[in-house]
Amino acid sequence: MRKKCTRCGKTRLIKFFSPRKNRAPTSTHSWCKSCKIENGRSRYANMTVKQKFQNHIAKKKWHLMHFYGMTLDEYVQKVSSQNNLCAICGEVEHYETHTLKGFKKNALGKRGTDSCHLDKCNLYVDHSHETGGVRGLLCKECNLAYGHIKENTESIKNLLAYDLQYKGV
Repeated sequence: MRKKCTRCGKTRLIKFFSPRKNRAPTSTHSWCKSCKIENGRSRYANMTVKQKFQNHIAKKKWHLMHFYGMTLDEYVQKVSSQNNLCAICGEVEHYETHTLKGFKKNALGKRGTDSCHLDKCNLYVDHSHETGGVRGLLCKECNLAYGHIKENTESIKNLLAYDLQYKGV
């Protein structure tokens, strides 16, 4: 099945169009994926720094509330209560992006070079997948390790015992 993009005018296969959320399963956007990406990039490039910061804050607020049920203020309090460090290793420092000054210093120009979602923060919100409750902020490595061990207390004890047994080998 094919569809014509209303922006570029090319007729393409339907797989080149994004599905529309909250619509019929077969409903797709009127612009092809390439046009949507190009439009987003050019729109972002033409924004002022203040507009980019406002856009960033709006996305961050939505992300925190949608996935973790926390406000930006609660997130900032959590960061400062951890002294801007990972709750487990205490080594990775948080990049401030919730102020315009911190956003200019830490987020601009890093888009795509750092894998941290949304704000290049280097600290992720750790939460219980059972209860949804927020525990703390972790660096990427600690977050992955804790997830791979499946948050299992017995496995964590066994890992510690193993580490102590072979210390210095």
